[in-house]
Amino acid sequence: MPGVVHEQTGKLCEDVWAVEVRPSEAPEVFAIALSDGAGGARFGHLGALLSVKWASRTLVEEFKELMAADALEARLRFVGRLRRILLRRARKARENLREFACTLIALAVDSAGQWIMFHIGDGGVVAQVDDELTILSAPQKGEFVNQTFFVTDDDSVQHVHLLRHQPGTTEPLPRAFALFTDGIENLLINEKNGKVAPVFTKLFDWTRTLPKDVVEKAIYENLHDVFRPRSSTGDDCTLVVLVRRSLDTE
Repeated sequence: MPGVVHEQTGKLCEDVWAVEVRPSEAPEVFAIALSDGAGGARFGHLGALLSVKWASRTLVEEFKELMAADALEARLRFVGRLRRILLRRARKARENLREFACTLIALAVDSAGQWIMFHIGDGGVVAQVDDELTILSAPQKGEFVNQTFFVTDDDSVQHVHLLRHQPGTTEPLPRAFALFTDGIENLLINEKNGKVAPVFTKLFDWTRTLPKDVVEKAIYENLHDVFRPRSSTGDDCTLVVLVRRSLDTE
């Protein structure tokens, strides 16, 4: 959703997200990717669009390989390859790679309970574990104010936050995930104490119990009428919620 500042200036919304599902194989894999094109990049929106399409598709197609790879190999296989794809696109357009700068949050969950997450840049991921809310991945900030990291950075692989949950681990499985961009991060995570806003519990409960169209309308209205006007940056606002219904019956 366009932020207040972008709407006032008529600027294109630079937040993009994509979903990919692999239902034909067992276990089923569901992937979400969310990206925010850098405001100062000419083609930040295009970089974000290319990134979420590639990332969501790759997570379902290569889920097993990414889960099995060691941490560095997984980062190189995922973010390193994505950066090279954006570089080829930039060269084709005869543009500098930084003009396609964007952040990325990509999460995949399979029906057996395994999950993997890649995150570079601001925005974040919150999870519900049992009945507790926890920050899986906090916004990544650079050394200076309003500075973050992008997929297109030369050292992007070094700044990727990678998390995985595999069979045999004793940690409980998250019941729900929420991915969000920087436009609303100040409303969802308290920067001073790191606490997560309790509104996530309500969002997860809605998603778990209400019809899809009702939930989508409720999230849209909250983004538009509640979160967006209170954003400290006026930037674009995106929130994606994923709930594992099956866990409630186990």
